[in-house]
Amino acid sequence: MPTVRTETTATGHLDIDEAFETWHERVSFYHHGVDSVFPDGVRRFQSDALRVWTDNHQVLSWHSDGVRHQKTQRHLREAPTGDPFLLVCSSGTLVVEQSGEQILLRKGQACVFTMARPFTFEQPEHSGGLALSLERRPLETTLFGRRPPCPVDLGTGVGRIAHSMAAGLIDHAPELTPDEFDAVAERTTDLLCMALRGQNGMAEPGGRLAEIAAAAQRHVRLHADDPGLRGETLAADLGWSLRQVQLALQTVGTTPRRLIKDTRLAQARELLTDPRNTSMPVSEVARRVGFISASTFSAAFRDRYGASPRLLRSARVNAGDPV
Repeated sequence: MPTVRTETTATGHLDIDEAFETWHERVSFYHHGVDSVFPDGVRRFQSDALRVWTDNHQVLSWHSDGVRHQKTQRHLREAPTGDPFLLVCSSGTLVVEQSGEQILLRKGQACVFTMARPFTFEQPEHSGGLALSLERRPLETTLFGRRPPCPVDLGTGVGRIAHSMAAGLIDHAPELTPDEFDAVAERTTDLLCMALRGQNGMAEPGGRLAEIAAAAQRHVRLHADDPGLRGETLAADLGWSLRQVQLALQTVGTTPRRLIKDTRLAQARELLTDPRNTSMPVSEVARRVGFISASTFSAAFRDRYGASPRLLRSARVNAGDPV
């Protein structure tokens, strides 16, 4: 039976140069390339990390002495895409700077940021945190044009539940199958989106439209491979009118047609970046995610991600992308 994979890293027993090299290599490997700047004049660098992951999601828990990591345009040219992440400070302080905005996180505070844009991440002291990869499309439609980093309240309501679920992926990983792990990660994304909509006043977290929107997003993720899926069939399958589904999805910044298309493209991206699928023809990827025409798929993919399916696959393979 497939299992959720785990990996641990520790540097406290290493000499200082080897500790710096090991920690930089791990962080860069996890996040598709970063530069690391370590403090001068120290004799020991204490750090430890636990990574738990499947082919679709990863969660990291770590503590380390002060360090600064930076992703630049150079890294993005080498690996042109990246996942959004929930970042939670568990001890000390963490500083995230992205899109011209700087966020300081103290214990219990969190934000959402993305690996698809340059950023600087700094621990000015010995600190710890948790980072969970998130579903890209639900988050993007929730933010509705707002660029990360975005603070998110994990102290109350659905945000608190989302935090517990993210931490539970670390604590209970040995008990979960990869499908169960992915399901929890996806539900965590849904709850974070609900928390963000609530704190931004975009939709009532427990409201009827939010319920319909979440159900529509889940249904499309499960049935995106059906070439006959469209707004009318989505509404019929859920037992609501097309108008109800349209209004619900409008609250999260999308439409049935756009949701179906974007979900198919996101699933195609996962297939293309999975190292097990390097020999799968692009036409087969298109078919598996519900596109009838390979040329239509390639054009839509290039428009969405800024690179052709073949180019994105090549970039990930050459970069040795683990996820």
